[in-house]
Amino acid sequence: MTRKRKIPNYMRATPSISREREFELLNSFGGYKYHRTDLSEVIEADVSKQNFVYGPRGYYITTLHVCRKCGTEFRFTAEEQQVWFEEYGLSVCAFPDWCLTCRREIRQEKAKRKLYDEYLTDDDANLTAQQCRELADLIMNLFGPELNEKRRNRYNRMMNRISNVDDNRAS
Repeated sequence: MTRKRKIPNYMRATPSISREREFELLNSFGGYKYHRTDLSEVIEADVSKQNFVYGPRGYYITTLHVCRKCGTEFRFTAEEQQVWFEEYGLSVCAFPDWCLTCRREIRQEKAKRKLYDEYLTDDDANLTAQQCRELADLIMNLFGPELNEKRRNRYNRMMNRISNVDDNRAS
């Protein structure tokens, strides 16, 4: 019986990197052993700027991930890691769950939700016709046609106000 050869969890960068150097890079942070890595892109980290609990990252190494939302593979590059952990101050244990396009969609969705929440604090009687149109569009974009009773009533009020303004302009 032959033993099955264990496939490494990383891609060989170049043959010029020694096995000792690979071992040093992959052991510079414990999280790298749980992710597929690409050793062709490596940046030395500035430990003084990192926010860590268990230990800092000695190097930033490009890691390969699968998006939880759309299922595509994406790369979390060493440059992105440097920005996340040194400029934004995120914990060095953080890894992205979503690809760039899904993250962009999530940010846009949050911006719509924030705008909708700002409209919730306003009294509907003080809204202009343009704001009523915007609020009605937000309600449909965020919640779709399956609205609960409270949102459906608010949407109908906005549509009635818009139609009343349009009728007054036509007269």
